[in-house]
Amino acid sequence: MTAGLWARRLLLGVGGVGAASLALLAGLELSLRWHPAALHAQPPGLVRSHMTRGYELVPGFVGRTNVYAVEISPQGFRGRPLAIPKPAGTLRVACLGDSFTFGLGIPEAATYTQQLEQRLQQAMPGRPVEVLNGGVPGYDTVLEWRLLQEVVQRYEPDIILIQFAINDAEERPVYALPVKSAWLNRGKDLLRWLYSYNFLAERYYTLAARLNGLGHTDPQRRVAFYQAIYAEGHPGWRACREALASLQQFEEQTGTAIVLMLYPWLERLGPGGEYPYRQMHQTVRQAWQREDRLIDLLDVLHGQEERTLWASPQDHHPNGRCNALVAERIAGFLAEQPLLTGD
Repeated sequence: MTAGLWARRLLLGVGGVGAASLALLAGLELSLRWHPAALHAQPPGLVRSHMTRGYELVPGFVGRTNVYAVEISPQGFRGRPLAIPKPAGTLRVACLGDSFTFGLGIPEAATYTQQLEQRLQQAMPGRPVEVLNGGVPGYDTVLEWRLLQEVVQRYEPDIILIQFAINDAEERPVYALPVKSAWLNRGKDLLRWLYSYNFLAERYYTLAARLNGLGHTDPQRRVAFYQAIYAEGHPGWRACREALASLQQFEEQTGTAIVLMLYPWLERLGPGGEYPYRQMHQTVRQAWQREDRLIDLLDVLHGQEERTLWASPQDHHPNGRCNALVAERIAGFLAEQPLLTGD
């Protein structure tokens, strides 16, 4: 066989494999668009690239998965737009967090931000109350601090609630890091609109989590993983502590009350269950140091059968019942703090 013939056959083979792969991806894309039942997480196209935070919610986005619809306001948050400047006499609470705050896997009405607004409005019928849902799936304390600086402070919140999850101290994955190239960002954003990309990404991250010991099937490895993260000197936890310190400095400089809310993993909470991440909660509390500005939801959720708190058996994000308990706890905390309610 001559070198030229061998090269042509190689090119034909590679081209055939490439064409077959594209055909399979196209078939998967069409199948998911026709019947998106396999998509349990965020809808395709929900986020776009951002130069300092890596990504942000797409203003005006409308989409759905197999179980819920999502609408993003023109201002880039889940929920209705809020006026800037804030109307006189309005109590405005800004809740910053990750997918737990955003309400991944559930309708907007089931989020704790919506339920908190209703509870506060019932408690203060003579005063307008607005709660901003500043949750972005995948955000951590560092990104929430940047979001507050860059966007949220323009809304003039009276109270800022920072929802903290145990994985906030993880080092951010490469795909979530800011990219300075406009061309690369456009390419990433195009991929984010593909159902097939989101489908494959969901399964890749689920597999990677299980291999790293983060799957629910191996709780001991999961606990060991987070114990290592919260060790002194770990870069993720160090960055997290710096962001917490910056948040406290922001309160001192602006007079805006900032409350840290620890949202536990929804596992091993039920009667007789031994929640395995108590030490991580204690470590965060020690770093925050302000017990008068802290809500630990473990006090509320421990003893609840965790399966009754999940969005679905496949999705362990909090459901509406769980968020009702959360909203009740936050409202009770704020009622106990005259400084926070402005009384």
